[in-house]
Amino acid sequence: MGSTATVRPQPDAAGQDPIDKNQIKQALAVLGAGALGGLLFWVLNKWSGTPSFVGWPWYGQILALVFLGGMAALFGVYLLTASNMNVMKTYVFAIVCGIVWQPIINTAIKSYGNANITRQVATVSNQTEQLKNTTDHGNSAEIQSAVKATVPAVTQALTLSDVQDVDKKQAIVESSDKALTALQAAAVKAPDSSIQGIREVGIAASQGNHADVGLHAVNSLREIGIAGAISNRPEVAKASIESLRALSMSGKDQALKNAAATSLKEIESRAKM
Repeated sequence: MGSTATVRPQPDAAGQDPIDKNQIKQALAVLGAGALGGLLFWVLNKWSGTPSFVGWPWYGQILALVFLGGMAALFGVYLLTASNMNVMKTYVFAIVCGIVWQPIINTAIKSYGNANITRQVATVSNQTEQLKNTTDHGNSAEIQSAVKATVPAVTQALTLSDVQDVDKKQAIVESSDKALTALQAAAVKAPDSSIQGIREVGIAASQGNHADVGLHAVNSLREIGIAGAISNRPEVAKASIESLRALSMSGKDQALKNAAATSLKEIESRAKM
């Protein structure tokens, strides 16, 4: 007798197996358990005399809590923990997530935000390494392309809103500082795009309340401008002055604006020597 081939679902483009019916049933079971937890939360609040969503009719309160409980269960089981879907305690945990829905949802939102920051920092680091390698071995056009790929990643990281985690904030600052160092080095071969990029990073740092990064950008422009003035490259000094002038007139951080104004005056005095 010939053997019968077993047909297996093909992985998707991300390399993951497609969702099957059993996984859908498990997710619905988790959702239902969480909804039950939300209903129990309403019962406990009713019993204790501390209702949620005051002013809503009782059925509206139940519907809201059932929904929130179900979402909390999905977040708790699939996002916050590595739960075994084949054991009963996972579904008991889902019920508990539905009862304590608020901290679960808040934690899930924070976890997602931190994961987004981690991805963005990794993108900045990867682009910075590519820029460094291109600066060492590439020509002017290649460096300009690498600069244009790096700067948006840095500015996006600097302007991420509501970053509460101290370690994540520090990771953004450190990766941005390394990017600025690479941009300053790239200015030797591709001054126009690098100076423009540093200016954009400085403005983003000011908007994102990263004063140290903004001051680093100002100092990088100052050093590039002075080097241009000393080496008789007036176009480099002029571009640096224009970028520093833009930083001195924009942004929210007064220390950054003052440092930019002082630096551009210093370059102007050197250029006239």
